[in-house]
Amino acid sequence: MALLQRFGIAWHYQSPAGTPASRTLLILMNTLRAFLGADINAEILVANPWEPHLLLVDAYQKDRMFLVGDAAHQYIPTGG
Repeated sequence: MALLQRFGIAWHYQSPAGTPASRTLLILMNTLRAFLGADINAEILVANPWEPHLLLVDAYQKDRMFLVGDAAHQYIPTGG
């Protein structure tokens, strides 16, 4: 029985405009193999574009209300 493992990876890559999805997946797979330094047998299940939206609030307190914890930031795909 084969061992099924799934891993999530996030890295910066920008496809040139008009690049077909199949070509983008091939480029991503080649990049992954080069990064690992091995010709692995793998399949990319999902490749989604993502752009950061970095924001800064004007104030963290107004009267008796505070903006803190998870409400004070947005999560990025890398989990940071």
